[in-house]
Amino acid sequence: MRHTATRACHAARERREGELLFGLDMRGRYRPDRGTHTGGRGTRTYNRFVRNGIAHGGVTYTSNKVEYKTRNNVVVLSPTEMVQLADDLLDVCNGLALAFKVFLLASGAPASELPRELWFQELQAAVRAPFWEIEACLIATIAQGTQLNVYVSADTGSYENARFFALHTAVVAEQLAPGFGRYFLSLRAVGGLQGWAVFDGAELHRLRLAGASSLLFRQT
Repeated sequence: MRHTATRACHAARERREGELLFGLDMRGRYRPDRGTHTGGRGTRTYNRFVRNGIAHGGVTYTSNKVEYKTRNNVVVLSPTEMVQLADDLLDVCNGLALAFKVFLLASGAPASELPRELWFQELQAAVRAPFWEIEACLIATIAQGTQLNVYVSADTGSYENARFFALHTAVVAEQLAPGFGRYFLSLRAVGGLQGWAVFDGAELHRLRLAGASSLLFRQT
């Protein structure tokens, strides 16, 4: 379903204002007879002529303009106007993504139900240090089941720092993304320690339920 994220918002708004629903699609949100859009800034960044020109008509690029041709119209935008349109649309997308993130974190939903991109960002923020940065996470299937691979830039020469932050990272990773059989950390950095560490997922889960993770955090 296209525009699923905005359909419920539009429907609730129109019901609240006593308006009729004109179909829950983007075309129905645009009201040329009113000279405006019903969805606020989120739909002001939607230009149906640009969309239709890309999808069905043609686009012509020149040194000082962009032409979008539809069946009955030709819309001309300057490079500045096109950049502004794209920039406004990016702002709306970022705002919508932030709103969903806040909603999910405030809803009390189990961490295991959060989208992977969300818990990855939370994991990055929770364990970040001047010498410790998570660069990526990948899910793998191994003989023992599933494994979460965590790739870390560990720009430190201290074995104690690396050992503590590796354990800290594994504990937080199991909290945010439980259910993996193993949590594998790969440590790479130019001039820092390099190596790997493996943590048993079932044991991390047992220790978390027993409250052991809180003792780790109090030691920081």
